[in-house]
Amino acid sequence: MTMLEKTLMQAEMFKLGIIPLDGTSCDINMIMKSYPIDEQRKMKRKFRKIWRKFVKQLRAKETSKKLIYHCNRPGEVPSKAMKVQRKELIFKTVYFNKVVPIIVTVNESLNKKGMV
Repeated sequence: MTMLEKTLMQAEMFKLGIIPLDGTSCDINMIMKSYPIDEQRKMKRKFRKIWRKFVKQLRAKETSKKLIYHCNRPGEVPSKAMKVQRKELIFKTVYFNKVVPIIVTVNESLNKKGMV
């Protein structure tokens, strides 16, 4: 991932109101400790809200019955693997739906101006 892509990813995640992820391997809990408790709670709720929204979008497009990024039952604590899958879903969705179109637009405008 280029520096431009990382910067755009961080900006898009800030717009969504969640902590920017460098990838699925980063530990959100370590980053969250630097925020006040009330902000941590808001960010966690926002992350879950965005994740549910993306899962609904994915389910609408999904042709098979099996969904990789499945939800656990109400009241069930998600496993570490499920949390990683959730981060991966948000990371990939933001990247492909928000960042890639911006980069394509920038490249097209640079090509028109003959700068690339």
